[in-house]
Amino acid sequence: LSLRAPREADPVMRAWRRLGRRYERRGLGRDPHEPATTWAERIDKQLPQGARELRDLAARFTRRRYAGSTPDRTSARELARALDAHRPP
Repeated sequence: LSLRAPREADPVMRAWRRLGRRYERRGLGRDPHEPATTWAERIDKQLPQGARELRDLAARFTRRRYAGSTPDRTSARELARALDAHRPP
């Protein structure tokens, strides 16, 4: 009962969740039912300087997550790094 939940195996998914927590701390978190691209568009509209980079990252995340093709490790690492490097404006 005291064990932690198993760690997410997908590094991109872990990076996506960390990104979401950074926005959540600023009061701009994603609703549980909200798709990634819809959330990014909402944030882009809410911020005066926009969040175009977030929209691009959300589109890349969605393509990788739901495209159905076999993801390669290099692109997964690049996306995870980009997600980790992004900070809310």
